[in-house]
Amino acid sequence: MISRDIFSNKSQAHQIYSSFVHSELKNWIMVYPIYINSKKPISRGRLIPLSKCVDSPSAKEIANVLLARGFHTLLEDKKIHPKESFRDDLHRGRVRVQFWDNDEKQQVCLYPEFPSRKSLLIFIAEQISKLESRKNFGKVAQPYSKLTESKTKIGYGKIRKSKKHD
Repeated sequence: MISRDIFSNKSQAHQIYSSFVHSELKNWIMVYPIYINSKKPISRGRLIPLSKCVDSPSAKEIANVLLARGFHTLLEDKKIHPKESFRDDLHRGRVRVQFWDNDEKQQVCLYPEFPSRKSLLIFIAEQISKLESRKNFGKVAQPYSKLTESKTKIGYGKIRKSKKHD
């Protein structure tokens, strides 16, 4: 359930997972990579503006950014968003985040600098774009190609309309 990349050993991950009651985890918000993916349209699950999105984020990157910020997170690497069309390992995973206080009477945000879920998603996308592993992401060396001028004849293949005579 929890990625081994984030925790040093399996027992540490199990202790963290077992320390939360199921009712507490139920109130945590879920962050899927599709929410901040620049390759997805809004109709397929993207939740933030395209200008702030990241190209193909992973659930591990989201979890690492949130852990570095001090959020309580839980990475579930076997889960897939229902609108995700690809079922491969690259698009798998979701992150549960404790965003609200677990008080039953009133929902209180634990982090006042993030007034909404959307502001949290924008923060995650900005931080992922600053990661060292993302500095050269998507840059492909362009081969040198010499542009050649093509000679075309003006009017070649032109269809002429015939005039009707009454």
